[in-house]
Amino acid sequence: MQNYFYGNTSSDLGSVRGTNRLLLPSDTPGIIGTIQVKAYELTDCFSNSSETQVRARIGGGYFKTGTGTLAIGTVGANIFVRRLSGSTDKANVFEVVGNVYRCNDSYCGTSTLLGSLEADVLGTLNKGEKVTLQLEWDQANHRFIFKRDNQPEVYINYKESDNWNPSWDDVLPPHDSRKRLDVLGDVPGCTSEPRPMAFIEVKFDDIYIK
Repeated sequence: MQNYFYGNTSSDLGSVRGTNRLLLPSDTPGIIGTIQVKAYELTDCFSNSSETQVRARIGGGYFKTGTGTLAIGTVGANIFVRRLSGSTDKANVFEVVGNVYRCNDSYCGTSTLLGSLEADVLGTLNKGEKVTLQLEWDQANHRFIFKRDNQPEVYINYKESDNWNPSWDDVLPPHDSRKRLDVLGDVPGCTSEPRPMAFIEVKFDDIYIK
């Protein structure tokens, strides 16, 4: 799976996101898959402080808090590999990251973080290296389970988040409960040359769903 993403040339503010994805069944609480980054490229904008980034991700929406329109209130989770243009890691090094979020608008363009696991927990990998990632919703214990390769499982309990409202619950289905494998690029707007771009080519393999 691969894609190119280009920045908006009419402004030096904000960024745009592009996605290429494969959708999985809705009733999938758990996903295991192997990710291998085959190639990538990142170009920044000198007049915009937003970073260019590329990601290869496993995840989706799992439940909804409240009855807001479309995606509003949907809680989702992801586990992914990421490279930021401002990274201080050596070239070709990707971070492994997990997060749980709640959508703030109808199309989940913005969201509030309910918990995250960064590279200090899940580690890094090099371009070309295979990594097996696992994500599973443990509804009974109000948490998401994250696992990398043969490392121990780690968890995010969303009800323990400072951003969780005690009136919410996790029993309503989301607007879109399909899970997905996808590649994403976030690219800053830029009125100068060269035009910012992000490219990533990823191989997804050995995909298992529960």
